[in-house]
Amino acid sequence: YVMIRKPTIRLLMDILYKMDPMKIMNLRIDSLSQILNMANVRSGGRYLIYETGAQGLVVAAMLERIGDCGNIVHVYQTGQPQTNALNSMGLQKSDLLKTINIQHLRSLEQGRNILENHPPA
Repeated sequence: YVMIRKPTIRLLMDILYKMDPMKIMNLRIDSLSQILNMANVRSGGRYLIYETGAQGLVVAAMLERIGDCGNIVHVYQTGQPQTNALNSMGLQKSDLLKTINIQHLRSLEQGRNILENHPPA
């Protein structure tokens, strides 16, 4: 028979690592747990993450760890944020996660209005 389980970050990392470790920058579960531990990620916290190249695993792990209390701002560099892990875990619509392009941060720092080029939907 087939057992369907809700994905966890550990299960997702095992699958992605076995498929192609370079797609997740050779990030292993023990390395990810050290990152989360050293950053003192816990429920109720407010965090800023700059992640590029790990398919959104760090962001998904932080969302999983903070549960339903806290805030995360995901800063990304490319045209679209990497959300493969978030989509796999069903976290893409989380109210706790906000995303912003690093180019927008630079524009804000220079005093420009970022909504001129990107009006709200």
